[in-house]
Amino acid sequence: MNHVLEHPVGIESAKDFFARVAWIFEEPVKSKFGALYLDQLDDPGPEHSWLVQGWLATNEVSVVAGASRSGKSFFALEVGLCVAEARPLFGLKTKHGAVIYQAGEGATGVKKRLRAWRQHHGRSWTRETPFVLLQRQVDIYHTTDEVDSLITEIIEHSKVFEEPLRLVVIDTLAMATPGADENSGKDMSMVLGNVAKISDKCGCHVLLVHHLNAGATKLRGHTSVYANVGQVILVERDEETGIRTCRLDKQKDDEDGKAMKFELMQVTIGVDEEAQPITSCVCLPVGEKEAVRREEELKGYRLNTTQELFMKAVFDGERRYGLPVPRDLALPPGVRSLAPWEDVKRMYGEMTPPDVLTPDQQTTVEAALAEKRWRETMKKRIQRLREDLGALGVLGIVRHDGTSYVYWTGKPLRAFPHTQPLPKTADEDSEPVSDAEF
Repeated sequence: MNHVLEHPVGIESAKDFFARVAWIFEEPVKSKFGALYLDQLDDPGPEHSWLVQGWLATNEVSVVAGASRSGKSFFALEVGLCVAEARPLFGLKTKHGAVIYQAGEGATGVKKRLRAWRQHHGRSWTRETPFVLLQRQVDIYHTTDEVDSLITEIIEHSKVFEEPLRLVVIDTLAMATPGADENSGKDMSMVLGNVAKISDKCGCHVLLVHHLNAGATKLRGHTSVYANVGQVILVERDEETGIRTCRLDKQKDDEDGKAMKFELMQVTIGVDEEAQPITSCVCLPVGEKEAVRREEELKGYRLNTTQELFMKAVFDGERRYGLPVPRDLALPPGVRSLAPWEDVKRMYGEMTPPDVLTPDQQTTVEAALAEKRWRETMKKRIQRLREDLGALGVLGIVRHDGTSYVYWTGKPLRAFPHTQPLPKTADEDSEPVSDAEF
């Protein structure tokens, strides 16, 4: 009997089998759009990571925005410096790397802020410090050539450093988009496309400093700005306390709604031609500002450079020409001696000689005019120093027997160790012990 061999149920024909597994032998699809099959999910490749833990992701675009005087630019600069210096941002971990800070809205002000930060944190920067300030305005709206030039320069600057480029800050978005209509979806889509191009080509995070609308309720301009970035941080200032609050209003791939607070503390970084202090501010966590002030008080009052030089003249005058405090003068108990006012002024003048031409470069008339200008400047400066140091409670002046004398009040001064209280000895620190305790 002839039997016909039938194909068993559940077993494929050779034709069906090879048709089903043919994809194994085919060339993979060449994707222009980064196609990823699910079996490739754990293969090596770009992964989500944090530039600032929980707040800013690497290789994305973010916006920090606030009203005028909110502190948004101070915050953006703090982020940049923490990344460049491998420092935590108010306790949050940062990823160390190079930073390019483009300051289209006041580069001279940013320079002051950098000096204040350097002074407060006691840093000594070198060419190897991975931070570059771009001082001129850029245009990321009108032409692709300008954007390409910016990308090229950013990459070239980043090659100077060993650390990889992590962050580009554009401060502000409005200054970097001259002529663009912020309320136009078309204009802002073009701008955001260019920003995404900077992030992609440079392989870094781009942080845009932006303004709020007139009511200070949302980002100024078209909604596409908010919709097409990874993170949005809003900065608000409490008018009564001066405390700034940063709120994570949008976080594309994690939890939003987080908040952090900081204060601005003024730092004196020098004096101008009129001997007036040059100041800027640094960001500090809430509470640290008061702690710094208490520490300053313990170490003594911090004078500016000009005040320090003048007090040096006072102490030198006291040492060389001083006399004991007469009994008939009622002065603070910390006053130990008096220095003749005219001698102090003369000694201060010798410490700050006039910046004039040498005799072979000037006429007698020019020399006389320069000398006159110098004397007028010194007269105004000394008068201002006398008033300022008097108002600070550092310096006093008194008249005795027809002569004017100046005196140090006894207030501790940071620049002069001999003015600071001596540390207590072990005996002074110990509590008295009664006989009953033995």
